[in-house]
Amino acid sequence: MAVEVEFKSELNDWPDMHFALTIPSNLSEEGRAGLTDLLRSWYVVGFHGGFGPADYPNGSGRFHFMTDPCFEDGADDDLIVTWRLDAGGAPQRVLDALVHMLDDWSANRGVLRLAME
Repeated sequence: MAVEVEFKSELNDWPDMHFALTIPSNLSEEGRAGLTDLLRSWYVVGFHGGFGPADYPNGSGRFHFMTDPCFEDGADDDLIVTWRLDAGGAPQRVLDALVHMLDDWSANRGVLRLAME
């Protein structure tokens, strides 16, 4: 797997999540657009309840809101991509879907680090 995942908390703040994705090199504008499209696609599926029912009774199973990704230069030529998500009543398995999508996207880009809190 090309994505290393770090949970900075026990997801006590679910559904409010902050993500920081570290990419070991800078991305072209095309690469940034592709990653933005991937994250927006993940959000759209979640907004429409595509990840299934909530993990608790009477939950909607839907995302509520996501910020656009922000691209920032990190240390050692790394690129840090951050965004926030209000996962609403979506199930926590949405995180597995995100990791699988990033794993596929990251082919030939080195190991990505995804921190969630």
